Amino acid sequence: MKSVVLLGYLLLALTVAGFSQQEITSYSAGNGIIYRVGQVIHLNQETGNSGIFRSVYWGNLALGDGNTDTKVGKYGLTIRKILKGDNFGGVRILFKVEQNSDGFPSNYTVDIEKAIELCEIRPCRIDLPVPNGPNPLLAPPNPTRGQIISQELTRAQILLHDGEITQDEYNAYKRLISAIGIRQNTPCQQIMKLADLHKNGVLTKTEYEHLKSVVLGLAP
Repeated sequence: MKSVVLLGYLLLALTVAGFSQQEITSYSAGNGIIYRVGQVIHLNQETGNSGIFRSVYWGNLALGDGNTDTKVGKYGLTIRKILKGDNFGGVRILFKVEQNSDGFPSNYTVDIEKAIELCEIRPCRIDLPVPNGPNPLLAPPNPTRGQIISQELTRAQILLHDGEITQDEYNAYKRLISAIGIRQNTPCQQIMKLADLHKNGVLTKTEYEHLKSVVLGLAP
């Protein structure tokens, strides 16, 4: 028994020693999604024996295959830290996440690229076939404003389908995005239109400021 415990400590020491880490605020993952600190991620289906997630770990220990059961997939996980490290010569990205279910926060570590490879996170691999053509969650090269707006609505539809937002919240978001205006308008014209909608009481100040930032973010 003592030898098993000592072996466990040795493996842990080797893992810590072999993983020099740097904290970053965002990461462009292999599934085409840019993850940021504070973002909520959602797990897919566990792939390990006995119903465990092989890419998700209790606490801070990311050693071997994952050790969390299927229950961790029932709620969203909020990214608290993103760590980029050199793990025995290879780059490894770990998300330190928190799940607050029933008022009791729990901490986990997600090996994001492993999760994508195993399809334990939504969306997962970008090479998965999509019945109606290209994956709508992936922005095409040099996307137009219309394409990005369409992508945002697709994300909202997925959240609606998964029960993360209500139908009313989806309708409100769709109304806000649609309020940006005609696609061929310049950013300046779009912001002027938003200002008119705010002045006439169609948009609240918060909605106006949010959409204004969206327009500026889409500007070439």
